[in-house]
Amino acid sequence: MTPWILHPPADEESGPTFTRPLSLNESGYYLDCCFQGTTDLVWHYIVRSSPELFSEANVHRAWRLLKHRYPLLGSQVCTTEDSPVFIFAVAAMRLHGLLPGEVILKTIANADEALNIIEEIFQGPQRVFGLLPARLYVLERLDETTTHHVIVNTAHFIADGVSHIMLCRTFFHILSTPSPKATPDPAERLAMVVECEEMNPAKSLSMARQRWMRVIGSVIFGLRRRGLRVRRRSFVFCKIL
Repeated sequence: MTPWILHPPADEESGPTFTRPLSLNESGYYLDCCFQGTTDLVWHYIVRSSPELFSEANVHRAWRLLKHRYPLLGSQVCTTEDSPVFIFAVAAMRLHGLLPGEVILKTIANADEALNIIEEIFQGPQRVFGLLPARLYVLERLDETTTHHVIVNTAHFIADGVSHIMLCRTFFHILSTPSPKATPDPAERLAMVVECEEMNPAKSLSMARQRWMRVIGSVIFGLRRRGLRVRRRSFVFCKIL
């Protein structure tokens, strides 16, 4: 497993930075974002509440706390001139503050305008994913002042469908509760962000044993599939009789 490396701050304002290389799977999703833009994740929620819940100060507070809980939201992808490897960089400054275009609060006329914004996310000009992997839209309706549309947009190389659900659930929880007395330690949170390849239980085995397990698995799968075909044909034959 490739560990996160802590780099000391370059100056008093920047704070420390954690880095680690992207895995093969993460690099594939990142390149797809850069060249195709087809791995954007967008979740759209319609919330009815008091206007105070979605005040600018409260939304900004909740998003900053969310980035401390999930530091990859504030990450950026870097490269070096002498290496083709992509590198995650999570700087404390990016977690504490808000980046340009990261949180967008806007007033819209009706629900159709919210759908147009989602369409623009998918079909419009692509952002630089390596610098801004996540965005939050909070849209206030003029026709229904108690209704807000919340759109969370992340790149696939930092989240998937399941984690995105947990991400949005946590955001609404933070939005509607007071701030905790202490923020999570980024080192502890990043220690849980490991490459998905490391979750493969066969990784600890030798290459020869991994190949043997793949061959055995393929044989077992073929036998089971063949058995299903035989049972299906027998069932069809009985129904004809």
